[in-house]
Amino acid sequence: MICSYSYIVEKQPIGKLLFHDFCEATNNQYYQSCVFLNKVEEYETSDDDVQCRRKLARAIAGLLAPGGDTPSSSQHDHSPWCSFLPENVVNSVLAAADSATHDQEPRSDLFAEAYKLVRAYLADQPFKQFLDSIQFYRYLQWKWLEKRPVDKHTFRLYRVLGKGGFGEVCACQVSAM
Repeated sequence: MICSYSYIVEKQPIGKLLFHDFCEATNNQYYQSCVFLNKVEEYETSDDDVQCRRKLARAIAGLLAPGGDTPSSSQHDHSPWCSFLPENVVNSVLAAADSATHDQEPRSDLFAEAYKLVRAYLADQPFKQFLDSIQFYRYLQWKWLEKRPVDKHTFRLYRVLGKGGFGEVCACQVSAM
């Protein structure tokens, strides 16, 4: 089994959800980094809707701005979640987000550099911690269930409903009491 960040978090939907849950439960900085990546992915995939792009650019700028609207689980933590990002990257993202709110057609790659840095941050220590967590064991359970073959013994009551040109139609039937 492949145990890399790119495979588990980026290619497996269940892995992404479980990693996001791990980050939310473990560390506010990890969680806000996940929120940032999700917002950037949403921004990059909303090609057709200019208004949506502008709104997302403002939201991304709000995440990076000092005292911005970051989803915080702790009222006492006043250090910015993006302290691992270089100051010039944060400033360029804020400037790009500001220009995206005024441009006729905002570009889709405005946040690429910050996205790469945040992704690299999450792929390092947070992912190593994830590999030792209960969420990773849930991921492994899910992959084990996926690998099991489905046969007639998988269901409680299994019967053939009909036969057609493409094969049998079978279903699980639960008897009513």
